[in-house]
Amino acid sequence: MLKTALKPRWILALVGALVVATGFVLLSQWQFNRSQTEAPPPVTTTERVVPLTGHLKPATDLMAREADQMVSASGSFLPGTQVLVKNRIEDSRTGYWVVAAFKVDGAPAGNTIPVVRGWQTDDATPAAAPTGTLEITGRLLPTEAPIAEDARGGIFPSLSVAQLINVWDVPSYSGFVVASTVAGADGTDLSAAATGLVQVD
Repeated sequence: MLKTALKPRWILALVGALVVATGFVLLSQWQFNRSQTEAPPPVTTTERVVPLTGHLKPATDLMAREADQMVSASGSFLPGTQVLVKNRIEDSRTGYWVVAAFKVDGAPAGNTIPVVRGWQTDDATPAAAPTGTLEITGRLLPTEAPIAEDARGGIFPSLSVAQLINVWDVPSYSGFVVASTVAGADGTDLSAAATGLVQVD
């Protein structure tokens, strides 16, 4: 067995395998470093409102360079999709986010995006989401990881887009929007404060 292992072709094969393995290690290290060192976009970029449909494509991952961006979209809330996300802190108080699916005009395949309409102190049923064509602006954030816990009574432990679209049975962007303004087609203010909720900062 030792004689076979010491044959030149087997030694060359071993050297070749070590070179290939070393190459893969170096490439993986380079890729990891790139993912860790990519700088987030500057504030001057993220605070400028851009159309959601031009900023992020549905069914693609929301990367660091695209997250935290202020975006705008027109569309409408889908009836019957409003849920609560618990353990959300606002002004040092723990409460609930009010979230609903927003169908984005101009998005391919009728894609939606979860929109955080506002915050409330308890798990009481919030007022229904505004109807009709709406214009929203808000901050685009990446999906949260799902938590292995039953979502009872429409109350979820995290804002996981994957979990919500399974419940809503609709296609969706891979992030969510925390709404800062919501306006009706006639310019009526339908933001958090105007609909009995607290604005999420």
